[in-house]
Parts: sequence; structure tokens; C-alpha cells
Amino acid sequence: MHLLTLFFLNENYGWAATANGVLRTIDGTNFTKVNLDDDKIPAIHFTDQQHGALLTFKGQIYKSADGGQSWQKFLKVNLGDPAYDIHFFDENHGYVSGQTGVIKIDGNDTTRVVNVKIPNEGVTELFFTDKDHGWAGTYKTGGLFKYVAPQ
Repeated sequence: MHLLTLFFLNENYGWAATANGVLRTIDGTNFTKVNLDDDKIPAIHFTDQQHGALLTFKGQIYKSADGGQSWQKFLKVNLGDPAYDIHFFDENHGYVSGQTGVIKIDGNDTTRVVNVKIPNEGVTELFFTDKDHGWAGTYKTGGLFKYVAPQ
């Protein structure tokens, strides 16, 4: 099994993406498999035990409202190829990063908040403390950037 990413809310609830689908656990030990008919998954993020989102390398976002037992297509973002990371605050608000920058998601609306102009750089990691403050890391130069939403 080739692990691509994992995300845990606590010692019991967690999700992992492999090359063959998504695994979920509700006891921290036993995993069940959920198949997705899509590309590889570089990022999963849950806001609570029921609501989560995952991102495919091609920028397709899926959402779950049943703890990751099933997934529905939500939104496709254009961040170049590949898309890398996702961070949601609730069911409809979050950020997605990829080869060409970072996009803010507000319901079905998207706004590009960071543009990457260095070829093959990519924003590979995201971490937010709230919807207005976060950090982004780049691949090639190892840059770390603080993001503060405009007021």
C-alpha cells in the first residue's frame, strides 16, 4: 500500500489516502476502504467527525458529510498540475494550494489569493489557525510564507 496522505482529528478518527482509495478509522486501529473513481489524493482535511474534504492532484475537491464513508464531487479548482493541499474551516470555507498558488473557497466561489510565478515552484503545504491567518510552504525553494487575509 502506497500512502499519499493522512489526517486525524484525534486518536480514534482518521483518514488516509492510498493509491487505491481512502481508508477511514473510527477506533484508531481498524480501517475500512472507500473507493473513489478519480486521481490520486494528496490531501484530506476534516473539520469534525462527519464533515471533510479531499483534493485530487487534478484539482477536484470532494466533500463528505458522513465521516468519509461516501464522497461527492464539490468543486474543481485550477491550480496547475498538480494540486497539493487543502484546509477547510467548515463545510463551505477553506483554502487549496497547487502548482500556481493558493485559492480561497467561499461556498461555490473561488478567489486566487496567492500567485506563484516561479516555474515548478508550487505551494505544497498549507496550515491555517483561522480563516484569515495561515502559512504556506513552497517546494523548490523551501519558502515559508505567512498569509493574512485583507480586511
